[in-house]
Amino acid sequence: MSLFRMLIAGVIFGGALTSAEPVDLPTADPAVIELHGEFLQPGQEAPAPFWMRIKASDPAYAGHRLAELVYTAPTPATIAGTVLVDHPYLLLDDHLRLMAWNGREGLAKVTALKAGGYQVVREITVGEGIAALGRESVRTITDGLAWDQRLAPLMLAACWTSGSHGRVPTVDFYGEAPASEVTWADQTLQLGGSPARVEADAHGRCARIVGQDGRVWITITATHPDGP
Repeated sequence: MSLFRMLIAGVIFGGALTSAEPVDLPTADPAVIELHGEFLQPGQEAPAPFWMRIKASDPAYAGHRLAELVYTAPTPATIAGTVLVDHPYLLLDDHLRLMAWNGREGLAKVTALKAGGYQVVREITVGEGIAALGRESVRTITDGLAWDQRLAPLMLAACWTSGSHGRVPTVDFYGEAPASEVTWADQTLQLGGSPARVEADAHGRCARIVGQDGRVWITITATHPDGP
């Protein structure tokens, strides 16, 4: 994990990044959160298996939370040519907003900036076949802290409980969709203007998120440590 600590050195600080924080942010369970299930992303034909573990806050990361994710990464064609690995490390704050993204074997990474916003490094493939090379494309996003737009259903599933409500900005860090937000009030959900509903399990946690067209965005098949 020493490499990850080096990559997130720029975000190890105290205090708020911006003075205009959203007022309806959710706070996730401070214990370890582990989810297994299936996840449908834009551009995918069918849901694919995923596993995510969000660890408790860690003093080594200024109290932030390390998340391990294994999923089917978006194809480059759906995220402006960016190449992503399918098992990144994410550093999150108490509201599960992104503080850092470590692409591990890949070049892609995101770092929250002290002045607000993010620096994003995208890996773009140049050339074809054995001559193909990955090169870095760097951009700065000036919006405040946010959920990754494409991972927003996962973050929501990790913090949603029956009767809860919230509002979180979202950013398409590696693609080109405009910044948006996810809002919910109990089981009613809007993500970037797309309505959906959240279905609860017997414990009042997220079991499924279903879009207005009936397509299932996410299904939770197991939770840890005290889920079904």
